[in-house]
Amino acid sequence: MINKLSLNEQIYETLKREIFTHKIESGSLLVNKDLQERFEVSSSPIRDAINRLERDGLIEKITRAGAQVLIFDYNKTKEINELMTIITIGAFELFFKNVDRKQLEKELESLLVLQEYNLNSDKYFYYDYCFHKLFFEYSGNQKLVDLYKQFSGLSEMAVRSLDKITSSDSTSDNRLKSFTLHQKIVEAFKNDDLDAAKECIREHYQHADDVFKEYYN
Repeated sequence: MINKLSLNEQIYETLKREIFTHKIESGSLLVNKDLQERFEVSSSPIRDAINRLERDGLIEKITRAGAQVLIFDYNKTKEINELMTIITIGAFELFFKNVDRKQLEKELESLLVLQEYNLNSDKYFYYDYCFHKLFFEYSGNQKLVDLYKQFSGLSEMAVRSLDKITSSDSTSDNRLKSFTLHQKIVEAFKNDDLDAAKECIREHYQHADDVFKEYYN
């Protein structure tokens, strides 16, 4: 298959994937010279990839020599959860007014099946992302879609950091809790109950906040 991504996009996607999967650890230094040697490229595509990672919020402390992968603490995860709660509820309020309900219901139920099947797989994160993204896409507000795409990666990185430091049983429990709330959200949507759907979203991110508080404080 022909790779249609530009060079800097390929480097960006590779580094982002390695940060998410902890092949590049939190707090690691990304040194421009080392990356140039690794990817056998000039400084320009490396700089472009680093800038995109910064816009995603995945790296910080950028200098001419490189940058540092974000280190999470409770304050960072709390702000992420607050933001995701606000924009998701906003998307809900919009799509409840404007949505093609039959089509969205079909897509949501398909994603629930895939999420349940992949609860113990790395693919869980992808289907979780797709599940939430649907609400933003159906909101009819492109700015909200852009916000979700920008900050969902940061949210995923935070959740993945928990998977690394907690037991496998805790990880399974957290994913099951999240999946159960997704089921409740779909049920609220079917019942045309906006208040119930918004409460599920608050509970969803509050649960995440409680877990982060326990492990980062």
